[in-house]
Amino acid sequence: MKFKEALEHALNGNAIMFAGAGYSSGAINLKNRKFKRGKELAEYFSKACNLPNDTFLDDATDSYIEEFGADALIKEIQDEFTVKKLPPYYEKLAHIPWKRIYTTNYDNVLELSWNSASKILTPITLTSDIYKIPKENLCIHLNGFIDRLDRDSIQSELKLTESSYLTASLVDSEWMSMFRHDIQYSSAVFFLGYSLYDLDINRILFNTEELYEKCFFVIGNNPDVITLKRVKRFGTPVKKDIESFSKDVSNLQKSFTPTTLDEPIFLSITEFNPTLNPLPITDQDFLNLMLYGEIKNELLIESLRTDKRYILQRDSSDEVFKFFNNNHNICLISSELGNGKSIFLKNINYLALKKKYRVFNIKERNDESIFEFANLLKLKGKILITIDGYQDWLDQIKYFSLNAPQDKFLFLTARNALHDVLYDDLVNNTGKDFLPEIQIDNLTENEIAWFVEAFDEYGLWGDKASNTYLQKSKYLQFDCQGQIHAILLKYLNSPNISNRLRRLYNNIKDHPNYYEVALSIFILTTIDLGPTIDTLVDLWGPERLSQIRSNKNSPLREIVNFERNSISVKSSIVGEYFLRNIADVAIIVRVLLKIVDRIHELSKSSVKYHSFFVNLMKFSNVQQILPEEGRKAGIMKYYESIKTLYKCRNHPLFWLQYAIASIVIKDLYRAEKYFNSAYSYAEERHWDTFQIDNHYARYLLVMAIEEIKEPEEAMENFRRARNIITRQMANERLHYPYRVASLYQPFFDKFAITLSKHDKNLVKDTAKTVLERINALPEYRRQGRNIRECKLAIESILRY
Repeated sequence: MKFKEALEHALNGNAIMFAGAGYSSGAINLKNRKFKRGKELAEYFSKACNLPNDTFLDDATDSYIEEFGADALIKEIQDEFTVKKLPPYYEKLAHIPWKRIYTTNYDNVLELSWNSASKILTPITLTSDIYKIPKENLCIHLNGFIDRLDRDSIQSELKLTESSYLTASLVDSEWMSMFRHDIQYSSAVFFLGYSLYDLDINRILFNTEELYEKCFFVIGNNPDVITLKRVKRFGTPVKKDIESFSKDVSNLQKSFTPTTLDEPIFLSITEFNPTLNPLPITDQDFLNLMLYGEIKNELLIESLRTDKRYILQRDSSDEVFKFFNNNHNICLISSELGNGKSIFLKNINYLALKKKYRVFNIKERNDESIFEFANLLKLKGKILITIDGYQDWLDQIKYFSLNAPQDKFLFLTARNALHDVLYDDLVNNTGKDFLPEIQIDNLTENEIAWFVEAFDEYGLWGDKASNTYLQKSKYLQFDCQGQIHAILLKYLNSPNISNRLRRLYNNIKDHPNYYEVALSIFILTTIDLGPTIDTLVDLWGPERLSQIRSNKNSPLREIVNFERNSISVKSSIVGEYFLRNIADVAIIVRVLLKIVDRIHELSKSSVKYHSFFVNLMKFSNVQQILPEEGRKAGIMKYYESIKTLYKCRNHPLFWLQYAIASIVIKDLYRAEKYFNSAYSYAEERHWDTFQIDNHYARYLLVMAIEEIKEPEEAMENFRRARNIITRQMANERLHYPYRVASLYQPFFDKFAITLSKHDKNLVKDTAKTVLERINALPEYRRQGRNIRECKLAIESILRY
């Protein structure tokens, strides 16, 4: 990008300013002098305290406070960095509509120059709550701000220290994501008077070709060789001072006409508009799809357009548009991992395009996407917005429900576990009585037939190739539970494919510099936490990510896509297979603990990472990523290791998860202690005990089945569990109480012979009540796996 083009982006309001110490070099302070730089300030304080001239600024500052007091330091800093006079060129820079401004300066040069231009600039420091501040007309003072000083902030907020301390403060703060997103989603970035010593930029920015192209460093008329060399690593050096830069802006403004667009530009939201070119689908293409999850979008479109076997078009895809036509402008699908949720979404994208919708896909939640989401509703014509994983978008879904015109539609997806937890919140945010939903885990007869014929066509049946059509169909229906996830896992477990995947995994493992990063990608993908470049940088640092991304021959690239600003596993099932069938449990737990420790720190100031931490605490997720061999020991080591973390030790959710883990490893007496802890902390926090109650009812039944021998004592557990389950069935729309009620059958099988007639009738009457409730459920709920299994268990009791 040329300098003039970058300036035009700034005048169009699409650029970020980063002001360093050199930016304020033209200002005059209350002492009628120019501002001191860091070294000069250190020498000034050192001289006042009779210290050597080379004393570091933080040490000199501490000594100054000890000798003269905090009030004296505040006055010195205010006199030194409060503006008395500014040259007129600063006001000209205030007329640029910057998207956001960052500065390492303490002074009020920026705010005063904006005021002179009759504009408001709001100063923000790192102690401000990032979630409560306005998002426009901001100047973020990374080192602290002169007008915010008092005896507390002079040492906590104002960074009178070396650059490495400031860098660490920023990296560990919630402002890091905003800073990266601002730079990522801007068209140009101007570092004005920035010496490259104010911050260790290499630790903060993940250096990419895209970033390099849009970064410009205004470094003065005569920069030294070292500064020039360092700047060239990150962008284009501009040998101008701030006054000259201001003149360039003024000259361009005279002839510049702001770009006017018929509709908004979308950076964090993509429009689905594929090229329709006829292409052959080869055997290797289908093999790569099955083996590595390598989806070629052009072949996907060709398959949907022509019915060539590459992507399965689900029978229920037309149901989505029936919902839309029947005045439901929001609908959703849910599934377990690897059962075709993302491909179903691509299917809907294509069908919507055929039906004359414009289709937009949400990519990532950030400040830009929030505004862009609102802009989508202003477009003319039928618009379909899709969100793959709606859990982070509840506020925007509510905005859609309140503001969307009749020709705007929203299609959502989610994993079953998340959807179960969030459904009520989702419905509340839409203001509707219910939302139409489609559960796509179970394949229909037509869909199973498609897999039989596809495996025939591409020769993937192996030793089952000679089986009859009926045998193959039954194999998929029963051995694979009629689910895509199980079909693919069976395929991956075949000897040839398993050996190939093992070789690939070992090649990745042979690169220790990024082996842990690779495992973290598989872990986060398997539990649906969608690793992004920013997330991995936060976890492992930019250097390790740079090593992986720059290695074009890395074996990891066979299964992981490294795109411009994102990262994704081509096949979530392959990632899960690596973890559960090849990787060593001790290594997975070690990496998982490193991830948790880092996310625990980040979660203290980040809503995103708080959500991550809660998910990593959950037993169901931990169990999902650990191999069968060594799983029990790995689970207990994990929970024993994290129990002292701040967000765990007094939290009812943690002790509930620890109790669930103890039930699974059959340490039931230990589980009881953890349930007691969970209830105690829940009472202290006024925490809803629904989840604890549900799992405690399960514990009572498992304890009776596994440990108790006397029927009278077992019935006491049954009654307590029944009271919980019956209450939850009356108030809960989801499957949780029915899943626990399935345990009535093994309880009855064990004790039926020894129970009194009264107690036997009590169990049967309870079973009848459960069956009545199941039969009264809507059809779509009765089809859920847990409801179906509960019905079979209850019917078994009633047949006794």
